[in-house]
Amino acid sequence: MRKYFLGWYEVIDGRIIIKYGDEINENVITEIAEKTEPISEFISSYVYFEMLLVNFREVKLFLEKYTADRKIKREAKQGMDYIFYFSGFNRLMINALNSIHTYLNHYELTLRNEGMTERYNYFKKTKSWYFDNEFLYRFLYHLRNYAVHYSFPIKNVKSTMKQKEMRFYIDRKDLLSCGYEWHKQVKKDLEEKTFDFDVGQIVEAAMVIFSKFQVEMAKKYIDTATEVLNFYKGFARIHQNELQYPIIIGAEGEGVHDVMDLIYPRATHLARILELLHSVAK
Repeated sequence: MRKYFLGWYEVIDGRIIIKYGDEINENVITEIAEKTEPISEFISSYVYFEMLLVNFREVKLFLEKYTADRKIKREAKQGMDYIFYFSGFNRLMINALNSIHTYLNHYELTLRNEGMTERYNYFKKTKSWYFDNEFLYRFLYHLRNYAVHYSFPIKNVKSTMKQKEMRFYIDRKDLLSCGYEWHKQVKKDLEEKTFDFDVGQIVEAAMVIFSKFQVEMAKKYIDTATEVLNFYKGFARIHQNELQYPIIIGAEGEGVHDVMDLIYPRATHLARILELLHSVAK
């Protein structure tokens, strides 16, 4: 006969173990699954959004490494290996740009495949608004195609009158003169700009704009997500002064069990999502 238990991850003598908690009946399992179903797509999209943020943060961290290394080399009167940094910046930037398409394509596909017509139409409307009204959104969207199919996005390192430090740039004139077929509006944007694009500033702005996009899409889920998280908290415990969410263990026979992710890690994802929504909303 199959039984279900709450389970808890604990670290004992440096090893992660699972401790069995209270037994729960199958009706509770059904209730948890039913509560989770309306937000499963929401949680899934957030995982891809987090991947996007992580990839852009890695570009930012590499920029900080470059700045620190350059200071050390300058004080030691040594030259910089700019090939290493060009390679690193382009590798990380291409990853970040690819994650934009992965995030948007996954979100759209999930909504369409699951028949969420209202949310799917709202997604398409929101995506169109950002493309029409936010230069950075449409620029990065098409810069990904350029980077994957044509050439490196970052080719320029220089200092300026305002910025004395040597910094990496996306060269606007090179983008226009290289022969690549840009989207009509993006080409017009580039022709109207009078400056190159500082990689550090682009990365910061990208994280802001896609956070706003995620928040805009999440508005329709906030009440439901908050309700589900509060439901999850009913199963949580305080362990070592922190709120801990359980896993569900399905057991059948002696020593045979499987772990079900009906509460953890979904609850921790939900908590992070709601924290992001409230922070961006401010």
